[in-house]
Amino acid sequence: MQRSFLFAAVALLLSPWAGMEVAAAGKATSDCGNACSLALIYTNFEGGSTKQNRYVQQCTNNLAITSVYACMESFCSPAEIDVGMNALNEQCDEIAGKSLPSYDSIIKGINLNELQHLSYANHTRPVKGPVVPTLDLYQAAFNTMHASTDQQNHDGIYSYAMSGFWAVVILFGMCYRLVAFFTHPKPKTTQGTGDVESHDEKRKIRWHQKITKLVNKHVVLPAAFGNHHQEPLGWFMVPTRIQGLFIVAFVAVNIALVACNYEIFAQNLYWPKKSLQIWRYLADRTGYLCFGNLPLVWLFASRNNVLLWLTGWSFPTYNMFHRWVARVATAEAVIHGVCYTAYALDVGGSQALKKDYHKLYWQMGVVAVVCFGLLMGFSLLPLRQKCYEFFLVSHIVLALISLVALFYHVAIFDGEYDPYLWSCVAVWCLDRFLRLARVVIINFKALVLQDSPARCYYSEEADMIYLELEPSFHLKPSAGAFYYIYFPTWWGRWESHPFTLSSWSYGNQQSFLDRLPRENSFSKDDKKGALVSESPASPPDSVKLTPVSSPNDRLKLTFLIRPCDGVTKHLRKTISKTPNKLKNFRVLVEGPYGQAEHLNGYERVLYVAGGSGITAITSSMLSLANRAETKGIKCPVPKYLHIVWAARQSGLLREVFETQLYPLMCRLAAADAGVTITVELFHTQGNAETPVPVANVNEHPAMTVRQVVGEQPNIPEIVREDATDARDNMAIFICGPGRIADVTRSAACEAQMLTAARVDFFEEAFAW
Repeated sequence: MQRSFLFAAVALLLSPWAGMEVAAAGKATSDCGNACSLALIYTNFEGGSTKQNRYVQQCTNNLAITSVYACMESFCSPAEIDVGMNALNEQCDEIAGKSLPSYDSIIKGINLNELQHLSYANHTRPVKGPVVPTLDLYQAAFNTMHASTDQQNHDGIYSYAMSGFWAVVILFGMCYRLVAFFTHPKPKTTQGTGDVESHDEKRKIRWHQKITKLVNKHVVLPAAFGNHHQEPLGWFMVPTRIQGLFIVAFVAVNIALVACNYEIFAQNLYWPKKSLQIWRYLADRTGYLCFGNLPLVWLFASRNNVLLWLTGWSFPTYNMFHRWVARVATAEAVIHGVCYTAYALDVGGSQALKKDYHKLYWQMGVVAVVCFGLLMGFSLLPLRQKCYEFFLVSHIVLALISLVALFYHVAIFDGEYDPYLWSCVAVWCLDRFLRLARVVIINFKALVLQDSPARCYYSEEADMIYLELEPSFHLKPSAGAFYYIYFPTWWGRWESHPFTLSSWSYGNQQSFLDRLPRENSFSKDDKKGALVSESPASPPDSVKLTPVSSPNDRLKLTFLIRPCDGVTKHLRKTISKTPNKLKNFRVLVEGPYGQAEHLNGYERVLYVAGGSGITAITSSMLSLANRAETKGIKCPVPKYLHIVWAARQSGLLREVFETQLYPLMCRLAAADAGVTITVELFHTQGNAETPVPVANVNEHPAMTVRQVVGEQPNIPEIVREDATDARDNMAIFICGPGRIADVTRSAACEAQMLTAARVDFFEEAFAW
């Protein structure tokens, strides 16, 4: 008994239509009456008009009505007749505006034995009197009706299965994040080494650790294939292996749902030829699946996506999902159009196709498919990188055109498919509203009071723009946060790009720009807003340690911007024309976005940066320094910090080291947090005669600075050595170009089995 109840409960949960089946058990349905109606729908009764709707004919033509009643009398039970009559009356009220005559009054006036029988073979011929379908025609009608109804039910269920699939993926991400939260390394508050296990004991990998490490090495961390993830493989970005498994499963589910569960048979009244059934069913199925995927395309592309917070996955992860769901939806839209074209040709040749092309719903479907194709083409990586502004504008315009076209495409179905499309509209509008709200709140002074311009300086030696701004309203800054900065363009439009927060300061704290050398220092004149020189910041050998100010003080955010093409290139050109390469700009900022990585619980942290990727490392170290100064022993920072930074420009190495890295190192050392800091600076484009980037570095027992000229860092060897030395737990944090990021990821995979210590990998990246 318990086993039967359990089976029934599981079946009810797993089958979306099981509830309907149970509810309908033992009750009469309208199927029999509808089958009789369908059996005679293509019969030409005398007195009927060929231009008249065939279903209207069954509500107005006495011969058709009598024949349907005779069929119900022959094949339906009394209960089925009552339900069938109610259904047919409702249909006639809706499409013809009249009710059917009484069933009993018609049946009493006819003799079923005297009526002519109409078989499947001749069911479309003209008749001059009432007829009754034969069993084969009734069965063909019944099978046709059920096949069509089941097909529509399956299509609808399968379209919602797309959301169900990703709900399972999101649930997995939430569970993984929950487990990661409870197993995250906890800060150790004890001092000394007396409570630490022996070094040899730490080296022994236990069986449960081995399982976790193998999963990380072969499933979670590596690229799907090869060593490409952040670095493109040709024109495409390669997902990580765990992302790839989700994507492959999603594509496989779509293929399976397109290919399965069709009932094809010869005596189909709607589509007598099997080829017509195949074309029509495939067209309908792919159309449903495409619509089921569309809300996911819009959701995964939004910045204010609640799934980012639920799973802790990065925006690039959802951007990867967005692209693949869009590709699948586009493929389904193309198949949908091809199958309907083949269907029209199979029905009536080129004339039928030409007739369909003049219908609005067909034309709008073509527009939508063309827009989907253009969206795919304009989203190719080379175009995104070289012409990002064109990609962005075309993406928005084509997406909106396709959405409007789809509303017209399905207008003939009286709103049946509108919920899919309105879901896209709702997601887009909500995301835009939240983005606008962020911009207005954070930039109130800049928008309303015309105040708080951003201070910008371009360093030609470093080929870097240093931007500092004061938001009107702010949340507490955190390491790993990134902001969208809006720049005014020469053609009157505001254009936004994401940048990682490099540092922040409050009140009396020196900001990054305040610590630049004399020729680079500036402030805003109170009267004219001009940029004037100030006294230089103290050199690195006499860094002034400024205490942490109250968060209620004015906040300054600092960003490092590498000039590329487009608006950043224009920004560099504009600043370069000004005296001392200093200028005030009116910019807007939107944020913060991103997930903060908490590294204070790790014993050892290896930072790897390439070029301007140092911004993520400086913000992380600033967070650690603030924590060490305010919480001290109650929440200690990692005991070992190893920073490996490679850059082509010696000016970038020197400026950021002297104004950000070295002051932060001094703050950590002065906080007496027991931190040992090792910094390796690689000037990759130097040679044997090139001087080291930083000339004078004060020696400190807790700090070591190594400078290498003309070489690339050996990331695998560095990771291997640090992992071998790790006793408790270790974090590897990378922010830099795709090539160095992928090398570091691969090295982190190999490091899993080198030590019993936990080795976690964090990547700070933003993919277009």
